[in-house]
Amino acid sequence: MRVLMTGFTTMQVGRPGLYQMATFANLLPEALRRAGHEVDQRAVDPGEPLGGYDAVLVGVIGPNKIGASHRYGALDTIGRARREVGALGFYLDDWNVREIAHDVDYLRRDPQRLVKPMLAGKPGYAWALAHLDELLRVLDALAHRPWPVTLVPKFDWGGGALLVDHVRGLTPERAVFLDPGALAVERLGQLAVPAPREWRDRVWVSAALAEPTRFLDQQVPSWPVERYGARARKIKEAEVVARYGEVGGCVVLPYPHAGSGWWRNRFDFASERGTLLLCDPRETADLAPGFAQKARFFEGMSSQERQVWADYQRDCLRSRRWPLDQLVSEADAALRRVVEGGPAPGVPGA
Repeated sequence: MRVLMTGFTTMQVGRPGLYQMATFANLLPEALRRAGHEVDQRAVDPGEPLGGYDAVLVGVIGPNKIGASHRYGALDTIGRARREVGALGFYLDDWNVREIAHDVDYLRRDPQRLVKPMLAGKPGYAWALAHLDELLRVLDALAHRPWPVTLVPKFDWGGGALLVDHVRGLTPERAVFLDPGALAVERLGQLAVPAPREWRDRVWVSAALAEPTRFLDQQVPSWPVERYGARARKIKEAEVVARYGEVGGCVVLPYPHAGSGWWRNRFDFASERGTLLLCDPRETADLAPGFAQKARFFEGMSSQERQVWADYQRDCLRSRRWPLDQLVSEADAALRRVVEGGPAPGVPGA
């Protein structure tokens, strides 16, 4: 099938982004291509004809977020895909899913916020000024109608219902969970061999674009915490992953839907680099008890003991990671659900 993938953000329209991260937005199209589909991932100009595709997948985030540079093309695509293509699905790649409903309501209360002057440099701004009523109809639909089939990145562990509860409009029967970890791990082959445990710096690396949470303060680590991301030094993801191979531990900050199994590459990348994972017990409650430990538990060990625990965590994660062929097969099945679902009450034009 020929698939158009687009969205609100730079990465959702197929560009690498500032930090060149491995996210669902760039792993999903690769999985679909390996399933034999032709994927055209790009920005869509508002008003551009959408014919020639069998399905459209739109990555969704809060439409008022700073990163929603392509909001006008994405909203317009949502509004017209059913009529012009026939099959529309959504996908998520940003953990802050509750913000979607907040932003939709905020913009609906005063539609002029959607075309405020500070957005004049965004693609499609002139079009949006002339078609604000059309964009408002899409926002109304996002506020009041159920979503179409939605592809969600999730580990094979965790409770997906927790995540669905955070997304207004998404119902359990229309949420399709995919574990993209196998494709992410493929990218590690280009990195240098990790340092032996006895040579590693006794440091915790915390790399996240989200703000630090109380979780890290409650750990009271004695090792220094090396932070990258929000209000800290920002480097490309490849540099962070290389650093994982040089340090003793990686901090996995919890999200508001902790325990949902929301996939992020931190678990896979750090564990495959032989790094201990320090995470909220809620995140891994149904994975293995070896993750629910305090910082001081790991810091008090010898290098050899830490190696045993790091290997244990890595093996636990490997045992629950989807094999690549399963990911490709499930991505193919998810796309067919989008296409075979037919008109649905989730979007305008249904």
